[in-house]
Amino acid sequence: MIKIKNKTIYIIMYHYVCPKKNSKYFPKLNFTDFKKQINYFQKIGRILDNEEFTYKINYKKFDNKPNFLLTFDDGYKDHYDYVYPYLKKNNIMGNFYVPTSIWNKKKILDINKIHLILNKEKNHKKLLNYIYTLLEKDICKKFKSKLIIDKVIKNKYDKPETLIIKRFLQYMLPENIRINLLEYLCNQLLNTSEADLVKKTYLSIKEAQEMSKNHMHFGSHGETHRNFRLLDFKDQLLEVKNSVKFLKKNRISKKEISLCYPWGEVNKFSKKLFDKVPMQYGITVSPGCISENSKYSKYFLPRYDTNYFL
Repeated sequence: MIKIKNKTIYIIMYHYVCPKKNSKYFPKLNFTDFKKQINYFQKIGRILDNEEFTYKINYKKFDNKPNFLLTFDDGYKDHYDYVYPYLKKNNIMGNFYVPTSIWNKKKILDINKIHLILNKEKNHKKLLNYIYTLLEKDICKKFKSKLIIDKVIKNKYDKPETLIIKRFLQYMLPENIRINLLEYLCNQLLNTSEADLVKKTYLSIKEAQEMSKNHMHFGSHGETHRNFRLLDFKDQLLEVKNSVKFLKKNRISKKEISLCYPWGEVNKFSKKLFDKVPMQYGITVSPGCISENSKYSKYFLPRYDTNYFL
């Protein structure tokens, strides 16, 4: 657990939050631990709403005690079923970032497809070999090379074959091959339609509208959750514009909106987004906090994963 300092703001990142025992490949925070964490934040400092947070980072106004901003990525059903009722009951506001393709295209995010595939096929050596058989020979040769493998095997949470599968399906393969491979694996391994998976995995538009009416902040998380580090400016802008348009058209977001970069990553084009789309700030996944003495850009704010506070 990190040491929490006064006169400092901490942005906290959550994904799944659920009371049930979870699979290793669905990185959920137990709901009991979530409540303990929130109680701890309130005991030692104060949890901000989006308006307070925006004011403080713009004018560098820091409370004597530590402040916290709660952020929830990807629009999971858990957020409506467990997180939202608890926050509402305790008069706490949170920021929710939902890739809008789960609603307007009814598509499961690639990251969740990967979780589902890894959970379904427990033998990951077998799964990796199966993936190799599906790839063309020249691609196999490239990605089986020692140089590529060495870059992905160092991880204390996953076995090498698991991490290789993740990296293949996240970004290492060419996009067209990666998308087709993911689609094929889902069709072969999962016995559920994509529409059913969307319904079970994510909160609905109606639920998001209810949360928004009760002062939860909904910001942009792109439309399709593509990694901005890998996109040119045109594609990044399209992701943000389509997302913001949908959120506002469906009365989920109000006039003021923030941006949470999908995968938390950016490139040299990302700052230009704020010249084209009115947004309050941008959040990354670079670990760190915000203080009156720190040099920070509101376009690329740091954020700690919830596990740093357990």
